[in-house]
Amino acid sequence: MDDWKDHVVRVTSFTNGTYRIAVFMAKGGYSHKFYVGVDKPWESLPSQTPVYQKSFGAYWSNINGGYCIEITDKIWYVKL
Repeated sequence: MDDWKDHVVRVTSFTNGTYRIAVFMAKGGYSHKFYVGVDKPWESLPSQTPVYQKSFGAYWSNINGGYCIEITDKIWYVKL
């Protein structure tokens, strides 16, 4: 299975201010960085720490029966 999708993520927000970020797929010949809680991305990104970063050319994917499933070691909890 391969098509135009290159980054599939589910973000769940809880009432206590916690976010659950689960990656289903991240691929491509470029870096992916995922941030939470950035007010003005273009001004503050250099000083922010990403929740995760996929390096150039890495392929993260979990396909089962034609379905994209979350990757168990690519789940992060972030409290803001």
